[in-house]
Amino acid sequence: FFFQAEDGIRDFCLSRGLGDVYKRQTQSTWELDSHSLSGKKIRMGGRNSLANLKTVPSVDLTKYQGVWYQIESNAPYSRDVDCVTATYTLQDDGTIRVKNSYRKPNGGSWGEVNGKAYAVESSNSKLKVRFYWILGGNYWITDLDPEYRWVLVVTPEDCYAWILSRTPVLDEEIVTRLRAKISEIGLDLNQFKRTRHDVQ
Repeated sequence: FFFQAEDGIRDFCLSRGLGDVYKRQTQSTWELDSHSLSGKKIRMGGRNSLANLKTVPSVDLTKYQGVWYQIESNAPYSRDVDCVTATYTLQDDGTIRVKNSYRKPNGGSWGEVNGKAYAVESSNSKLKVRFYWILGGNYWITDLDPEYRWVLVVTPEDCYAWILSRTPVLDEEIVTRLRAKISEIGLDLNQFKRTRHDVQ
């Protein structure tokens, strides 16, 4: 999903949809059975560690475009800023213009980053997102409300996920259900943080 603020240096980066646009070459997959009562292995980072993840059968990009509010995420940079949104605009050539916006913590300054996304298969459920020409990654839609009111997005190479909603607040029953799906994938729910949208 995500963003980049520049204060002379790039101090914030919220990648893809909603993952980290900077690839950390030293990042590895940690499997921590001790963090799961069921004994299920928990993935925390690692390229291609969710490569077999299933996505939704199809996505109507016309319905999908518009503004999405980040509800929760485990991405290191997108979870630690406020008022995170992603705006997708379908272009005539079939690509999607991406504008990610956020506010620094404690009522800080606003920032945004712009990019482009495109579908990599006919279902439109797997997208590639690019920022700054060379930075980007995969954007997989794994759960989607039939009315396009909420969505769960995962970047399989980084093991990051985002719960997004058309509104700043999402019904807690839906959030709980999506968190259960995140846990089923094998991600550590303790790494997720709720995004604030009430900052003045």
